Amino acid sequence: MHLSCILGVMTFYLGATLVYLFQYIFKKNFNRVAYRILAIGFLLHTLLLFYYLFRNQYPFFVSANYSLHFVSWVILLFFLVFSRKLRLEAAGPLFIPTALLFYLISLLDQEAYRFSATVLKSPWALAHLIAMFLAFSLFLLGLGMATAFVLQQARLKNQKAPYLRLPSLEALDQMHSRTSAIGFGLLTLGILAGFGLSKGDSPREVLGSFFMGDQKQWGAWIAWIVYLAFLNLHSRSRWRGRRALFLSLLGVAVIALTFLGFKHGVN
Repeated sequence: MHLSCILGVMTFYLGATLVYLFQYIFKKNFNRVAYRILAIGFLLHTLLLFYYLFRNQYPFFVSANYSLHFVSWVILLFFLVFSRKLRLEAAGPLFIPTALLFYLISLLDQEAYRFSATVLKSPWALAHLIAMFLAFSLFLLGLGMATAFVLQQARLKNQKAPYLRLPSLEALDQMHSRTSAIGFGLLTLGILAGFGLSKGDSPREVLGSFFMGDQKQWGAWIAWIVYLAFLNLHSRSRWRGRRALFLSLLGVAVIALTFLGFKHGVN
């Protein structure tokens, strides 16, 4: 059952991506079919998360495996909820493979977080992990919006018909900045909660210090600075297009490296 669910999620996500791509090849509208296939995969993904939740009990986020599952799930939750309302169906080939990639990475990355069970049960840990991974999911969504903006802008500059089922350039730009702003707020909350987690109730729980100075904390701070710069430049000088995409890509790359490449310096 567990293995069937894992394979089912991959199959339906890949199938939905292919159906969305077929629209460009055959010039047909397959949005309803793709949406339903994706919804089935998402339902299986949700059941899988509940299975892990009941198996692990609290705390749920005990390893990178479950955290990355959560990131993948949140990306597709946002896409399913807003794709029709905001006319994002044409961006399916951007969002679904991104979610599928993190889903596949989650199956391979079994790194357990290097905190004791007592620390992981702390409210600081739950707030920190949920805020950080929600922020990461929103930054990935923002990156998808920025990519769609650049692709649509290039198509219009070449005097070609715009991609169907995509919002206007102005709407894509607003969605990019808003998802980045909300993600920045969550990243800030996650960093602050991480300070509380680092301090702990006693020196024996973690290090007894608000700032441990390890790679993950430095990576989070660098990403925070990148998104602070992006939001300031966007609001003051209206950075859009490729420059906005570059900063968004840089921020996502730093966070991805922080989550996947760096480790906490806690024994």
